[in-house]
Amino acid sequence: MYDFRTPGTLKIFRHLTTTSCNVFRTMLIDYFHPEHTAPITCAEIFQLIRYRHDDARADVIAEIADYLGIPFADAENNFKIGEVARKDWDAFRPATKEQVESYYQSTNGYIYDLMAAFYELRENNLKLINNIIALIRVTRSKKILDFGAGAGCYTLPLQRLGADVTYADLPGKTAQFAAWLFQTRQLNIPIRDASDWDGLGIYDFIYLFSVLEHTFDPVAIMRNLKNHLMPTGHIYLQNDFSNSEPMHLQKNLHFAKSFAQELQAIGYDVVRNFDNGLMVVTHR
Repeated sequence: MYDFRTPGTLKIFRHLTTTSCNVFRTMLIDYFHPEHTAPITCAEIFQLIRYRHDDARADVIAEIADYLGIPFADAENNFKIGEVARKDWDAFRPATKEQVESYYQSTNGYIYDLMAAFYELRENNLKLINNIIALIRVTRSKKILDFGAGAGCYTLPLQRLGADVTYADLPGKTAQFAAWLFQTRQLNIPIRDASDWDGLGIYDFIYLFSVLEHTFDPVAIMRNLKNHLMPTGHIYLQNDFSNSEPMHLQKNLHFAKSFAQELQAIGYDVVRNFDNGLMVVTHR
């Protein structure tokens, strides 16, 4: 087992921030190779996930338009972070766990939200991808789970790099869109129902980004994920327990200051807790 408390590993973790890209880059098929040390670039990520356009923005919009069967101009008009998703949320007004889950399963607005965010915030997303690559390399992880994977924006490039990555989210329109993305590229990415804990599988590396703030019981989800993590496995997560979006449930706002302690209380060891909501945790 790799000890995260060794000086060499802590030196690596000092590079895992959202303000630095000075992290390991590797083709994951050869992720122990010492020569693979430069960060992967936005241009390289685009080539990994490219649909049919040379322009990245047009490529993402065209993919949404083709999937929904609508004109490019209509898809472009809705290609804004959160706008359609917020309108659908306000119209739906979910109040219970079942209603919240039904919202995410039934709206196309979240497809626009996730794809626009992946493009507009691409530099930040690039850093997260590089962080995942670094962590997979240093932990020598082989079986990866993207939990709450949404449109598969992280699943897709990591699989193209050679990772054995599984997609998990609630069944519904966003998951159907992700499956279509994989199919159009002839990628055999396993898809799991995130609510079916019995069928989820066991992994030695799990990551989830901007997921828990949308859920009714973040602690219960992390408790369940612990049962799907190998004894030597690690979870990399980013949370935004704030009221910056209406889809961030108000009942979770108190976790902004206490979530690390909540994780420790259910048996996690918080290996690193960054100031921006990023954490790396493992079994205690």
